[in-house]
Amino acid sequence: MQVFKALFFLLAFSGLMAGLSTAHAEERTSNLPSTKEWVVVLDDPRPARLKGWQRGNYSSSGDYKSALELKRSGKKVARKYGLDVSAEWFIDSLDVYCLVVEIEHDAEQTLARLGQDKAVKWVQSSNRFDLMTTQRVNSNSQNLFTAPELSLPKSINGDGVVVAMVDSGVDDQHPDIKPAITANMDFVGSEPERTVAEAHGTAVAGTIAADRTSNLGVTGIAPGVQLMAYRGCWEQLVKDSHSQSCSTLSLARALDSVAQSGVDILNLSISGPKDLLLDSIITKITAAGTKVIAAHDHKRPNADRFPTPAPYVLIVEEQRGDGSQRGFSAPGVRVVASPGQKAGLMQGSSIAAAYTSGVMALCSQVETALDKDICLPSLAFNGAQRQANNVAELIAVLEEQL
Repeated sequence: MQVFKALFFLLAFSGLMAGLSTAHAEERTSNLPSTKEWVVVLDDPRPARLKGWQRGNYSSSGDYKSALELKRSGKKVARKYGLDVSAEWFIDSLDVYCLVVEIEHDAEQTLARLGQDKAVKWVQSSNRFDLMTTQRVNSNSQNLFTAPELSLPKSINGDGVVVAMVDSGVDDQHPDIKPAITANMDFVGSEPERTVAEAHGTAVAGTIAADRTSNLGVTGIAPGVQLMAYRGCWEQLVKDSHSQSCSTLSLARALDSVAQSGVDILNLSISGPKDLLLDSIITKITAAGTKVIAAHDHKRPNADRFPTPAPYVLIVEEQRGDGSQRGFSAPGVRVVASPGQKAGLMQGSSIAAAYTSGVMALCSQVETALDKDICLPSLAFNGAQRQANNVAELIAVLEEQL
């Protein structure tokens, strides 16, 4: 991902703080990402007394009707640089206003000029992200992965813990999932209250919170949690397979809502390039005490991935029979989940992350009851001197306290 803030130059993105600063680079580069779509991030131009209110009434296009000064600021920048604005949105958690624009001609020159504008905080490419593919496997397969035995009292079920997930749509009418859903919002479509049921999001939700109330036989790790589902990605059927995508804007809208919800745990089964806007929101979320559990992408280096590994951001791999995983790992091969109105066997780091989010909910419940930090010191989210390298070890730490 590229971030540009310059005086007659373009600066390649080198980190979160570098992108947030207004420091100038000393050399110019034409190494632009292959995209015509960009996100122009503007400071909130309103006086302090007007910030923090009049942002709630937005139209289906995402334009805040009551914050006219924000819209005027965006239109002024768009006219000045001849930008075609396809979407605009206020990111409440960062106090910034974002324009999604297309720059088809003279991109380098236009980006350099935008970098000089005092109204512009930064400019970045509008990135595309993928859900970490959750594959269905043959239900007749032998040697199914055996999850670690949860030798915990039945009362330890995540009760009182709020878990958010940003994913594709969740089927909130699924009989095993419906009791846990306390919110189900759509930040892809034009109507936030109308959601779409999709396979990936439903499978992840079931792994975390399904309660075996039907004859489908799906039981999640923490059926007592309150699950808040945020649709920031979408699925399409392409040549008999599901294509799963997310954008910077759809994820930013969803994560901004998470940041204002005060959840305990956030599950992200998403992979994509480093993204300053999204990482900035994640920083706000973790600063408020939320633990972020993310799926590992074997194809991406840590230096260029979202979310960026950081304190309170745990990247989870699926456990493999050959023991080749290097980071924190959890069951993610042939795990029973609920991708539709029936149970199925699923696998992938999406499921491993969801499994870990469920276990972290159990941890949070026990930590609250005992008023004691148990799991976080063992995880050492920043990776230093980690006591628990997989979910089984983390559960063992939890069991010792009971």
